[in-house]
Amino acid sequence: MPAVRQTIIDIITTAHGTNANINIIDLGSGWGGLLQKLNGALPRATITGYETSPAPYWISKLFSAFSKRISISQQNFFDKDLSQADVIICYLSPWHMNEMKNMKLKTGSLFISCSFPMIGIVPISTHISKSLIDIPVFVYRN
Repeated sequence: MPAVRQTIIDIITTAHGTNANINIIDLGSGWGGLLQKLNGALPRATITGYETSPAPYWISKLFSAFSKRISISQQNFFDKDLSQADVIICYLSPWHMNEMKNMKLKTGSLFISCSFPMIGIVPISTHISKSLIDIPVFVYRN
Protein backbone atom coordinates (compact mmCIF):
# COMPACT_ATOMS: atom_id res chain seq x y z
CA MET A 1 0.00 0.00 0.00
CA PRO A 2 1.46 3.36 -0.98
CA ALA A 3 0.51 5.05 2.31
CA VAL A 4 2.25 2.36 4.36
CA ARG A 5 5.35 2.54 2.18
CA GLN A 6 5.50 6.31 2.66
CA THR A 7 5.07 5.95 6.42
CA ILE A 8 8.01 3.52 6.51
CA ILE A 9 10.18 5.85 4.43
CA ASP A 10 9.27 8.77 6.69
CA ILE A 11 10.25 6.75 9.79
CA ILE A 12 13.61 5.77 8.29
CA THR A 13 14.47 9.23 6.98
CA THR A 14 13.55 10.81 10.32
CA ALA A 15 15.89 8.39 12.10
CA HIS A 16 18.76 8.31 9.58
CA GLY A 17 18.29 11.11 7.03
CA THR A 18 18.03 10.59 3.28
CA ASN A 19 21.75 10.22 2.56
CA ALA A 20 22.64 7.69 5.23
CA ASN A 21 24.79 4.74 4.24
CA ILE A 22 22.55 2.15 5.94
CA ASN A 23 21.69 -1.51 5.49
CA ILE A 24 17.93 -2.17 5.22
CA ILE A 25 16.35 -5.63 5.23
CA ASP A 26 12.73 -6.28 4.24
CA LEU A 27 11.50 -9.60 5.61
CA GLY A 28 8.79 -11.05 3.41
CA SER A 29 9.39 -8.47 0.68
CA GLY A 30 6.57 -9.70 -1.54
CA TRP A 31 6.35 -8.16 -5.00
CA GLY A 32 9.13 -5.67 -4.23
CA GLY A 33 7.15 -2.43 -4.20
CA LEU A 34 8.68 -1.25 -0.93
CA LEU A 35 12.17 -2.21 -2.12
CA GLN A 36 11.73 0.03 -5.16
CA LYS A 37 10.42 2.96 -3.09
CA LEU A 38 13.30 2.61 -0.62
CA ASN A 39 15.75 2.52 -3.51
CA GLY A 40 14.41 5.83 -4.81
CA ALA A 41 14.11 7.57 -1.44
CA LEU A 42 17.42 6.45 0.11
CA PRO A 43 20.11 6.71 -2.58
CA ARG A 44 22.98 5.43 -0.39
CA ALA A 45 21.18 2.55 1.33
CA THR A 46 21.85 -1.11 0.67
CA ILE A 47 18.52 -2.93 0.48
CA THR A 48 17.92 -6.67 0.87
CA GLY A 49 14.60 -8.44 0.46
CA TYR A 50 13.72 -11.96 1.57
CA GLU A 51 10.73 -13.65 -0.04
CA THR A 52 9.96 -17.38 -0.14
CA SER A 53 6.89 -17.36 -2.42
CA PRO A 54 8.02 -18.06 -6.00
CA ALA A 55 5.83 -15.64 -8.01
CA PRO A 56 6.42 -12.53 -5.87
CA TYR A 57 10.12 -13.41 -5.61
CA TRP A 58 10.62 -13.63 -9.39
CA ILE A 59 8.58 -10.50 -10.12
CA SER A 60 10.51 -8.46 -7.55
CA LYS A 61 13.79 -9.94 -8.83
CA LEU A 62 12.86 -8.84 -12.35
CA PHE A 63 11.93 -5.29 -11.28
CA SER A 64 15.14 -4.98 -9.25
CA ALA A 65 17.47 -6.42 -11.88
CA PHE A 66 19.02 -3.06 -12.77
CA SER A 67 19.59 -1.77 -9.27
CA LYS A 68 23.03 -2.42 -7.82
CA ARG A 69 21.79 -1.63 -4.30
CA ILE A 70 18.89 -4.09 -4.12
CA SER A 71 19.39 -7.80 -3.58
CA ILE A 72 16.54 -10.28 -3.27
CA SER A 73 16.84 -13.80 -1.90
CA GLN A 74 14.35 -16.64 -2.00
CA GLN A 75 15.30 -17.87 1.45
CA ASN A 76 13.84 -18.27 4.90
CA PHE A 77 15.08 -15.21 6.80
CA PHE A 78 15.06 -17.14 10.08
CA ASP A 79 18.18 -18.88 8.74
CA LYS A 80 19.97 -15.60 7.99
CA ASP A 81 22.22 -13.37 10.06
CA LEU A 82 20.32 -10.10 10.46
CA SER A 83 22.76 -8.61 12.96
CA GLN A 84 24.27 -6.16 10.45
CA ALA A 85 21.00 -4.49 9.51
CA ASP A 86 20.43 -0.89 10.56
CA VAL A 87 16.73 -1.19 9.72
CA ILE A 88 14.55 -4.29 9.52
CA ILE A 89 11.07 -4.01 8.03
CA CYS A 90 8.37 -6.64 8.11
CA TYR A 91 4.70 -7.19 7.44
CA LEU A 92 4.43 -10.63 9.00
CA SER A 93 1.85 -12.74 10.78
CA PRO A 94 1.56 -12.73 14.58
CA TRP A 95 3.30 -16.13 14.66
CA HIS A 96 6.30 -14.73 12.76
CA MET A 97 6.35 -11.65 14.98
CA ASN A 98 6.56 -13.86 18.06
CA GLU A 99 9.51 -15.72 16.50
CA MET A 100 11.27 -12.42 15.75
CA LYS A 101 11.82 -11.89 19.47
CA ASN A 102 14.52 -14.58 19.29
CA MET A 103 16.51 -12.98 16.46
CA LYS A 104 19.88 -11.38 17.18
CA LEU A 105 19.76 -7.82 15.89
CA LYS A 106 22.28 -4.99 15.79
CA THR A 107 22.32 -2.74 18.84
CA GLY A 108 20.52 0.48 18.01
CA SER A 109 18.83 -0.92 14.92
CA LEU A 110 15.26 -0.01 14.02
CA PHE A 111 12.67 -2.75 13.69
CA ILE A 112 9.56 -1.62 11.81
CA SER A 113 6.47 -3.83 11.78
CA CYS A 114 3.30 -3.22 9.79
CA SER A 115 -0.05 -4.24 11.29
CA PHE A 116 1.20 -6.65 13.94
CA PRO A 117 3.08 -5.67 17.11
CA MET A 118 5.64 -7.74 18.96
CA ILE A 119 3.74 -9.23 21.87
CA GLY A 120 5.17 -8.18 25.23
CA ILE A 121 7.46 -5.48 23.82
CA VAL A 122 6.49 -1.82 23.87
CA PRO A 123 7.26 0.07 20.63
CA ILE A 124 9.14 3.37 20.80
CA SER A 125 6.43 4.78 18.53
CA THR A 126 3.32 3.79 16.63
CA HIS A 127 2.25 5.50 13.42
CA ILE A 128 -1.13 5.16 11.76
CA SER A 129 -0.91 4.95 8.00
CA LYS A 130 -4.13 6.38 6.56
CA SER A 131 -5.49 4.64 3.49
CA LEU A 132 -8.70 2.77 2.76
CA ILE A 133 -8.16 1.31 6.20
CA ASP A 134 -5.93 2.60 8.96
CA ILE A 135 -2.82 0.42 9.29
CA PRO A 136 -0.62 0.70 12.37
CA VAL A 137 3.15 0.76 11.89
CA PHE A 138 5.09 -0.15 15.02
CA VAL A 139 8.68 1.01 15.56
CA TYR A 140 11.09 -0.71 17.93
CA ARG A 141 14.71 0.05 18.71
CA ASN A 142 17.00 -2.81 19.59
